[in-house]
Amino acid sequence: MNTLTGAAALLPRFAEREGSTMNATHFREMTDTQKHEYCMACAMRDNHAAMSEFYAYEKYLDKSIVIVKGRKIPIGTKGVCFYVGAVNYSKLKNWWDWTIRIGFKTENGETFFTSERNIALV
Repeated sequence: MNTLTGAAALLPRFAEREGSTMNATHFREMTDTQKHEYCMACAMRDNHAAMSEFYAYEKYLDKSIVIVKGRKIPIGTKGVCFYVGAVNYSKLKNWWDWTIRIGFKTENGETFFTSERNIALV
């Protein structure tokens, strides 16, 4: 029988993706061991949305990004990522319909939210 220890035991509500979800503060406070255990807990539960959100946190959080496509935010707009979230706009909430949303702040203080598909790391 698999038992959860460490971060997986401390953060079951995030791995289950019910109610509250992981946020940037939680991610920044986690040690490498806790991150690994959290990822394993998500994998054991086949929680693809939480896993993709976790990997997006690792890839984008607190890093400089630039808009490379889209129609609402001018292309070339640069900023620092402060928010990562997984959303599902599907009526049926299928596991393959989850998408990652990114929030970032520009140097002059403007805040934007966009899809992960519209950005690149600087």
